[in-house]
Amino acid sequence: MKKLFLVFLLLIAFTITAKIALADQDNGCMKLRYCTVPAPTVLKVITSDNKTIVAGVSWNETLVDIYVDDKYAGRAQMQVGSGDTGYFDFELIGSGAKDSEIYAIARNLNERDRSIKSNILNKE
Repeated sequence: MKKLFLVFLLLIAFTITAKIALADQDNGCMKLRYCTVPAPTVLKVITSDNKTIVAGVSWNETLVDIYVDDKYAGRAQMQVGSGDTGYFDFELIGSGAKDSEIYAIARNLNERDRSIKSNILNKE
């Protein structure tokens, strides 16, 4: 009976660990109900010459990471706003493909929790 109980506990521990690992991937929360960080909103993607600026808004207590075609591009500069919302911007270097999909994922300040993906905008 003790062995069966021990196997049961190990199975529960493995399941919890697997769920945490899945939620910890770079593509955001596993399911919306697990998300404790609100998703940012990408408002504009502006392209000129070989420079692209991604701008948007997010909750003040977050770090915002930018993704281009599902690849991490870097961390946006967050400007804290007067209320609960601040704005962010991020400069992509190089022109890249015009059809690139750009989105953001917010992380809380200790980087343990992540949001779902933001809206997706294409490079103009």
